[in-house]
Amino acid sequence: MSRNYWTQEELDYIHEVWGEKTIPQIAKRLGRSIDAVKVKTSRLGYTGQKWYGNMMSARKVSELLGVDVHTVCDYWIPKCGLKGKAKRLGTSKKTTTIIMFDDLLLWLEEHQDLWDSRRLELYALGMEYDWLMKKRKADALLPIRKAQKWTPAEDARLLAMFKRGDMTYAEMAAELGRPANGVEHRIHRLDVWGTGKYVGDTLREERKAKGEAFEKLAFIVRLRNALLVHRNSMELGEYWQKDLCQLWDDIAGCKAGCTDCDSCTEFVRIKPQYCARCGGTFYERHENRFCQSCRVARKKAAQRKWCRLNARRI
Repeated sequence: MSRNYWTQEELDYIHEVWGEKTIPQIAKRLGRSIDAVKVKTSRLGYTGQKWYGNMMSARKVSELLGVDVHTVCDYWIPKCGLKGKAKRLGTSKKTTTIIMFDDLLLWLEEHQDLWDSRRLELYALGMEYDWLMKKRKADALLPIRKAQKWTPAEDARLLAMFKRGDMTYAEMAAELGRPANGVEHRIHRLDVWGTGKYVGDTLREERKAKGEAFEKLAFIVRLRNALLVHRNSMELGEYWQKDLCQLWDDIAGCKAGCTDCDSCTEFVRIKPQYCARCGGTFYERHENRFCQSCRVARKKAAQRKWCRLNARRI
């Protein structure tokens, strides 16, 4: 069988229409199978990603410059002269706004008043151009930014500094070039000890609604338990033996089902326990390692430790 080699004209056509036409359309135009086009484009590096070669998606540009993607698509491209084109990448039927890297560099140099170099990481453009270095020096003298969108890179730096625990909010704000209250509010909106991601308003409202429902249920349970304790104390208040019995519960009453302590044959005296902190003897129906006074002391010590640790971030 003779091998059907790819001609230079076919390769040039693929390079020209890649992202505008789907693979089946390219295969039909070249008279080849879909699998053959897939294999060849994969070997040439034309993947279905939104970034390859000299092309960038609008979302990638927004992440690079630390702005909202709508700023790029709805303002910079239609109104500020940034060149962008809607293309389909790979086998996807959806279009993606593509920006050539060379066009982006030229636009950034000509429109330096529309973006902030402090949100652009060092060497994010491949190299530090002379005009970029001058802009970084000029932007460093500008006032602290306000109402600017947080980038994933900034969130990662903020979480790393916060978890270290050796910096105040003001110090972290100076490091990031943001106001101290903005840094504090951002910390409260991040899942610090979990995924580290932003907890949106919708999820926060859901958690708040669940918390309010739980508080209502907890209040009903506490009220019910208080009424049961009052009823049990009124019905069996004359029997002092219940205070020494292991089978008595203030809420549920007698676990053995007795209504008269004088004729009860299931009486079990409360066993003594020994505190692991002070070594004292105490009597409680539930098993505990510490007595009541030591539990209160340990709780206060934990509260003081928390205050000391968080005082450095205030």
